[in-house]
Amino acid sequence: MDVIYLKKLDPEKANTLEKSIYNRCSTRDFSEKPVKLDTLSKILWSGQGMIEESGSQRRTTPSAGAIYPLELFIISKNIPGLENATYHYLPEEHALEPKEEGSFIESLAAACLHQRFIERSAFIIVIAGDFEKTKQKYGARGERYVFMEAGHASQNMSLVAANLLLGAVVIGAFSDSEIAKILNLGDWFPIAVMPFGYTQGK
Repeated sequence: MDVIYLKKLDPEKANTLEKSIYNRCSTRDFSEKPVKLDTLSKILWSGQGMIEESGSQRRTTPSAGAIYPLELFIISKNIPGLENATYHYLPEEHALEPKEEGSFIESLAAACLHQRFIERSAFIIVIAGDFEKTKQKYGARGERYVFMEAGHASQNMSLVAANLLLGAVVIGAFSDSEIAKILNLGDWFPIAVMPFGYTQGK
């Protein structure tokens, strides 16, 4: 059989989602430009927000067995109107639960093996998961499903960030225990760290 050549995407004719996919790239060159609270709101909703339809609820990301074992934690640095602190995202209320006041971004950068570019981001979202919650239904394979779900959430947030002209990157190189200590995660396990912010020149 011969190779079948497919039509390539024309960025000039692409729809909004296609453009977001086309423009998404891992960004580490953040500027000091502040980011609006409404922008954070949209990104959080895309990662774990609620959707109500026909009297039922679901979230913006697929979840094995609709168990939803993920939690989003935020470290704010440069969002006007939002105190520098750690927060926990509450999907049902679409709200931020304050956890601890203070500047934690330098500590988090140190916990991420001293990746100093993180300190220039406007805010950080940490994706954490409760593996036991999913393993209760699916056994050992449930761990894989939690990681898959974290991938869905991080991609959703990356694409919305690209649509809003923000840069983002998904980081997996960090000390689990240090991240858990900074955010007081308890039984939740840190899976990914995502800094967000405008890039240089934007």
